[in-house]
Amino acid sequence: MAFGENEFKRNESIAELNISVSEYQQKLSMVLNYSFLFMFIALLLTANTALITVKTGFFAILLTNPPIYLALAVADIIIVTVCGALIRKNNLIPSAILFTLYSVINGIIFSSILVIYTGESIVSIFFVTAVVFAVMAIFGYTTKTDLTRYSRLFFIGLISVIIVSLVNMLLFKSSLLDVGISIFAVILFLGIIAYDMQKIKLLCVSQTGLSVYTLGLYGAIEFYLDFINLFLRLLRLFGKRR
Repeated sequence: MAFGENEFKRNESIAELNISVSEYQQKLSMVLNYSFLFMFIALLLTANTALITVKTGFFAILLTNPPIYLALAVADIIIVTVCGALIRKNNLIPSAILFTLYSVINGIIFSSILVIYTGESIVSIFFVTAVVFAVMAIFGYTTKTDLTRYSRLFFIGLISVIIVSLVNMLLFKSSLLDVGISIFAVILFLGIIAYDMQKIKLLCVSQTGLSVYTLGLYGAIEFYLDFINLFLRLLRLFGKRR
């Protein structure tokens, strides 16, 4: 989910939009605070939903009923797409509700990791992910390099990971290829985290019609997706199975 490239430009200055530097910094600070707050809440929802799914036995139902799992995956895609459209229209409450639902569904879908990997492994890799995420977010915030020029490369890389992962899962079922995909995906998401941070900074200038809450929610969704994907790939590479 992303704004189009024409909706924010690197060379769009604060002065051109009649926003003072102090106003911009205050707005950016609020947006990032809300982004990380909403992201944290979403991660808590996902984690708790995963625990409930396993403890209540619903995970066993998913294993024996693949159509339910597929329906949840399709619903996941539809929800995040609609949520993005609502955010562009500054519809905060419906977007927040959908993001909450999206976080819960992800918890159900990803509940399998609690069965596959040890608890210690999950916790340790979660904290590693948090540290790496923070480092790349800080880099994206402070770097003078224009990361938006790489947006197409990030998009192509993301689509490539999805397609190759599906092909490997359905046809090749190669553990070696899966390791290669995961390594590439980790490197890719390191760049995307920094890119998304820079994008949020730019949107605080260009998207003056959106409230700080809406921009914060948008940032939360982007960061949530980055964190989850990085965590899952690191878990595949370094997680200890039961």
